[in-house]
Amino acid sequence: MQGTDSSALGPSEVPTSDIAAPFPLGPAQIGLWYAQLLAPETPLVLAQYVDIEGDFDPDLLLRVSEDGVPIWRSSQLRFTEIDGQPYQYIDPTAGSNTELLDLRAEADPIAAAQEWMRAEIVAPRDLLTGKLFAPTLIRVADQRWFWFVVGHHILGDGYAALNTMQWTARRYTALQRGLEPDTAKVGTLRELVESELAYRESSRFRTDRAHWLERTAGLESATSIKGRTAPARSDNTRVGVVLSDDLLRRAEACGAHRDSGLAGVVIAAFAAYMARLTGQDEAVLSLPVAARTTAVMRRSTGMLSNIVPMRMAAGPDTTWGDLLTAARLEVSGALRHQRYRHEDIRRDAAERQGAPASRELYGPMVNIMLFHPQLDFGDIQGRLNLLSTSPVEDMSLNVFYGENDRVRLDFEVNPNLYTEDETRRHVERFVAFLEQLVDLDPAAPLSAVEVTTEREREVVLREWNDTAFAVDPEATLVSMFEAQAARTPQATAVRFGGEPACDLTYAEFSGRVNRLARYLISRGIGPESLVALHLRRSPELLAAVYAVQAAGGAYVPLDPDHPADRIAHILATAAPALVVSTAADRPETDAAVLDLADLTDELLAGFSDAPVTDADRRAALRPANTAYVIFTSGSTGRPKGVAVSHRSIVNRMVWMRETFELSASDVMLQKTPMTFDVSVPELFFALQIGATLVLAQPDGHRDPAYLRAVIAEFGVTVAHFVPSMMDPFVAELEAAAAAGAQPLRLRQLFASGEALPGPIAQRLRALTGAPLHNLYGPTEAAVEVTSHEVTAADTTAVPIGAPVFNTRLYVLDARLRPVPMGHSG
Repeated sequence: MQGTDSSALGPSEVPTSDIAAPFPLGPAQIGLWYAQLLAPETPLVLAQYVDIEGDFDPDLLLRVSEDGVPIWRSSQLRFTEIDGQPYQYIDPTAGSNTELLDLRAEADPIAAAQEWMRAEIVAPRDLLTGKLFAPTLIRVADQRWFWFVVGHHILGDGYAALNTMQWTARRYTALQRGLEPDTAKVGTLRELVESELAYRESSRFRTDRAHWLERTAGLESATSIKGRTAPARSDNTRVGVVLSDDLLRRAEACGAHRDSGLAGVVIAAFAAYMARLTGQDEAVLSLPVAARTTAVMRRSTGMLSNIVPMRMAAGPDTTWGDLLTAARLEVSGALRHQRYRHEDIRRDAAERQGAPASRELYGPMVNIMLFHPQLDFGDIQGRLNLLSTSPVEDMSLNVFYGENDRVRLDFEVNPNLYTEDETRRHVERFVAFLEQLVDLDPAAPLSAVEVTTEREREVVLREWNDTAFAVDPEATLVSMFEAQAARTPQATAVRFGGEPACDLTYAEFSGRVNRLARYLISRGIGPESLVALHLRRSPELLAAVYAVQAAGGAYVPLDPDHPADRIAHILATAAPALVVSTAADRPETDAAVLDLADLTDELLAGFSDAPVTDADRRAALRPANTAYVIFTSGSTGRPKGVAVSHRSIVNRMVWMRETFELSASDVMLQKTPMTFDVSVPELFFALQIGATLVLAQPDGHRDPAYLRAVIAEFGVTVAHFVPSMMDPFVAELEAAAAAGAQPLRLRQLFASGEALPGPIAQRLRALTGAPLHNLYGPTEAAVEVTSHEVTAADTTAVPIGAPVFNTRLYVLDARLRPVPMGHSG
């Protein structure tokens, strides 16, 4: 909606020199231009609204807004490209175009207004053709209005937005009272750009560059509590709290002892907080600065703001007083050199390291905005509310005046990294941390202060680890299989699509196992005997695994494709009583070797197929006996054998049975090489619940096309993937879907063995529609000890999750103190 024209303005108020041919973008605008091109779906906007209640004149506000257009010019900025380079120009025909929106008829006008404003903030805005400036006057009651202003960051920064809104309020007040409005002595947008370009050719620029080169020496990557990055979003999550008057008083008194104000105390506290949660002795924060170093700049609009790093020692032995002093000096140095662009700081660091330049900030932001948010429109007091200061890469701590001019503290975070619940915990934890720091003796070390709250200690030490679950104390892998075979003797137990193809019922497979177990007993195998299995995947290998355990022994898996020296080392270390192999793959060993070909039907026919009992064994089989021995990869040295008892692995099997709602109708794929402990749940779990186990061909785990085909052919519903294999498998699924293939029947998916990247996890979930569970655990802990179901929020890395049954998990800092959940410091 148009207001009155600008004829009432005096000649000195109209900066006509702006109305000219296109001119270059300023350095700050250039950074935003390319950032927006790289992520067009994430608008880089500033948004705020003024809550105005009382006898307000909306027509006067519209008129005043229109009066400001030829003064500030930002709303008339348009962008174009000339020879591939961005330029800007003024469109003198454009007005403020403030729109009126009446929501009084809505059931909840306030909520409707908030929802409408949020939608405007996240709406993409094309820099060449889109609407970059959109003020709206929203009526939510007869005597209440929201003056909402959203504009692309390339038009102006937060300082400029506050300038123009304060000027508008002053002019409104003057005109309402019949007074002469003050004159806006502003610099033109062209002059501001020229000033920035001149600075880049000045000695001051070179001095600032030298300062930041020295301050960033040795810094390579961004600091983050999460230890990872994620794409920013325009809908930041914001959770805050108003500081109590008592805490505010104590914080100000604390700062006064070190010639610092509230801002310095908060910055120092946030530095200590970051250092503690990241486990570092140094905190690196990002500080937004106005970069307006002259009076004209401070009176003008335009995009000049910058973000610079602050770097402070904040280790456990650093004293609180020293950190307060360091924070004051860092802020002082940052302000002295604030015009040097953060893009240049990053580029300089990259050149020094011989690496590509990063666009990331150096660490979480701490944004101090201690200006009074009150705007007077005549006798009416409006209150400014910040909605968006552009997408947050990681985390921002904002400090500003809230309701009743009390200081408010907000954590504003990237929703792709932090959940709302996590953000709320940060607020609670930081305020509790600040409460301790403001009363701390300046000579005391930071280690004297706890970062974990009492409630969090209770959660991480007790509640989170309350995993007790009753497991049959006499159960073994052998007894669990035998019980299931007795329940469902005619159900299909094992299927093999290799050569020769093979389907076995529970009765048939159990009979094979028991006959072979009795033969092994005749060869001296019993509890704590080790039997090495140097075999390729096949029904015979599976039967050998089960038979060794039925005899009371423990199997030691060997891969015939592994290097001979590795196999020799394992055999020499384990000293097995027997090695089962084939003539083609027979290893070099001094141990007795049993050729699989010798285990003929005729030989085994002489042994009973009834379940093996302790009376048949050389000694009783107990849960404490070893079930298997797997040798680690040896990535940090020689492979080391890990012996796992029946009791340990049974606990893992019971947890899986009770947690994932798997049943006899499921079909599980066994494809993981047996030398990896991830194979253990594949080998045993299905046959403990009456499900069917499908054996992949030898080396089939390496072929994504084969895996998709075997999953489809046998109707596999449960499968496990190592993350590095997940990517090619997902690509195969995508290609098959594009070719019109029928979707797979997968309904439960598991991943472990490596860190699970969020993007590939999300693709697999989308393609299959199946829950995906990220599992973690060392071989020594019976395969896995934690589990996390992947959610839509896990867009980068995926957490390892919570502990399984009868397992306790503690994450401690260097001084063996509990670290809050979700952090690794």
